[in-house]
Amino acid sequence: MIKKIGRKAQGGVIVKKMLVGGLLTKGIKYGYKQYRKAGGKSILEIMKSGIRGSGKRNDAKTDVKFGIKLHGGRKLTQRDKNKLR
Repeated sequence: MIKKIGRKAQGGVIVKKMLVGGLLTKGIKYGYKQYRKAGGKSILEIMKSGIRGSGKRNDAKTDVKFGIKLHGGRKLTQRDKNKLR
């Protein structure tokens, strides 16, 4: 997703939305939404709670990636799965 920020489209700054596997895709977005609906936590929430290890970001990202793969179902393409490795 590309989002323009600024008053006018011509002078606005282009920002690319990112998620844990690189650029955000439709399948990854769907998987993340389902993961959150099922009670999954965001990276920051996992880090603050210290569920795994000592609240390391890398462990939290791994947990979120696994949740997206688990809840993504058939909407995730092979390319999406590769991004979530």
